[in-house]
Amino acid sequence: MPRKKILLIEDEATIRENVATMLEVSGYEAIEADNGLDGWKRIQEDPPDLIICDIMMPGMSGYDVLSAVQADPVLAQIPFIFLTAKTDRNHWRRGIEMGADDYLMKPFSGKELIAAIEARFTKVDTFRSKKDGDLVWNLIHALPHEFRTPLTSILGFTQLLLEEYKTVDREDLHRMLETIYESADRLDRLVKNYLLYAQIEIALMDHEKMELVKKNITTGVASVVSYVAMNVAKAYGREEDLVLDVEPCTVQVSEKDLPKLVEEVISNAFKFSEAGTTVEVKSRNTETHFILDVTDHGRGMSRHQIDRIGAYVQFDRKLYEQKGLGLGLIIARRLTEIHGGHLSVQSEMGKYTTVTIQLERREIS
Repeated sequence: MPRKKILLIEDEATIRENVATMLEVSGYEAIEADNGLDGWKRIQEDPPDLIICDIMMPGMSGYDVLSAVQADPVLAQIPFIFLTAKTDRNHWRRGIEMGADDYLMKPFSGKELIAAIEARFTKVDTFRSKKDGDLVWNLIHALPHEFRTPLTSILGFTQLLLEEYKTVDREDLHRMLETIYESADRLDRLVKNYLLYAQIEIALMDHEKMELVKKNITTGVASVVSYVAMNVAKAYGREEDLVLDVEPCTVQVSEKDLPKLVEEVISNAFKFSEAGTTVEVKSRNTETHFILDVTDHGRGMSRHQIDRIGAYVQFDRKLYEQKGLGLGLIIARRLTEIHGGHLSVQSEMGKYTTVTIQLERREIS
């Protein structure tokens, strides 16, 4: 079993070295950072299992590090322990109010350090064991914000129109109505995707139903994929960016589910790439499988982000506006698996992302 990684952010070398030694002796992997900025970079590059951070540091303080961590829905789940001097009660109180999980007052013993760490890991394990995996954990964390965002626009603009309808000019009225419609459409999609995900998870527990589902086939796959791809490209105003090369095939998937899983994957490709860059939708047939590759040349994904697709996350929310619940790839993966297929992702940060869907071929009897 791999050792749990603990990131130690402390600018005083002696304290940092002593704490790192305590961690290593206790069976943890200690990762050191001598300032807040370096610590934040390490968190982003390879998120640890727990963070121990000094408060008063030059440049990026412990408070700044905590704020950055809390702003990311994935990183915010990492236990965070502050280090503070005994006289700094105002500091640790502020830290707890900001969302820190615990604090240690300097000087502290190795026993106190390990007890605090183990208490945090025990609490995390206990809480997660009561959830149906990481997906539910992260959905619950993000849902309130996702529903609130479009609702705020709808309520805000409708209230403004009700109060000022006599004085609003036609151009402003048109813009407001557009925003209301787009927000309502977004909310509708959020609700539909969440309900679909719930239906999929329930269906996965019914083994008899799953056997029946695997008997479904779709002919004319090339037409279905091409139709969906062109509609998605049109919705994003990027018809010229779409590159289509799909071979005819009959596959093991229902006629209802194929358009949905293809739509989610292709929508993701357009959502996370810039206008003027291509989105390639290409397929190939082997003796046993239909293989569909959807490639975009957008921001890409790290290895850690790819590994987290099984759990709802919205990567780099602070840097990129990602509208939607973020269930697209998860739904596509689940639908693919229900029909006995496989979905995989290959990517390089800043260069490309390719989502590959493999479905079994079927002959028409």
